[in-house]
Amino acid sequence: MQYYRIIIAALSLWAIDLIGPNPLVAAICVGIGSAGMVQASKLPFTHGITPAIVWGFSQTVGTVAVTGNPVTAAVPNNPVLIAIVAMILGNLFGYLSEAWGKAMTTSTVATARE
Repeated sequence: MQYYRIIIAALSLWAIDLIGPNPLVAAICVGIGSAGMVQASKLPFTHGITPAIVWGFSQTVGTVAVTGNPVTAAVPNNPVLIAIVAMILGNLFGYLSEAWGKAMTTSTVATARE
């Protein structure tokens, strides 16, 4: 699983917290984070999937916006940790759903004995 996209978002949000919540600062930090995501998509282990990176970024920013907590919040309320756990659970449920769907649609053929 590729958690680097959440880490890039967390670093961008952390930079905004450290520098100050000015709209211009936020725009610059998000722009740098976006450039980092595009460059990260060129690495071999990312398989060139820029849209998935943007999804991870938006997931992290959305979690920060909904919880109202900074990326430096304590462990139970840390939005980065919440985003990572949500991604793990989403992957797990997606895998289980696919396995269940395959089991429901695949039939075994009985062979006739002579």
